[in-house]
Amino acid sequence: MRLLLDSFTIDTIQAQLPANNFYFKGLGLRDCVQRLGIKSVTCPSSEIIIHYKAGDYAKIVEHVTEDVHITEKLFNYLAQAVYTQ
Repeated sequence: MRLLLDSFTIDTIQAQLPANNFYFKGLGLRDCVQRLGIKSVTCPSSEIIIHYKAGDYAKIVEHVTEDVHITEKLFNYLAQAVYTQ
């Protein structure tokens, strides 16, 4: 397995913490997007184990795919935000 050490990533939640008076501290992705009014349509992460045990892998794939889309929406929202002191 090859590690991609030269890849560029942004932790969207960590990046916004100091810019928002730590308003999002301790929250997960779903909580953050809910506070910003971004709609999320899949099950909470805590339900993934239930789908795994039931063999409902399609629900897990749906959840992970939605997480990618939600993260993109969060990044775009933050990129457009105006930060003031």
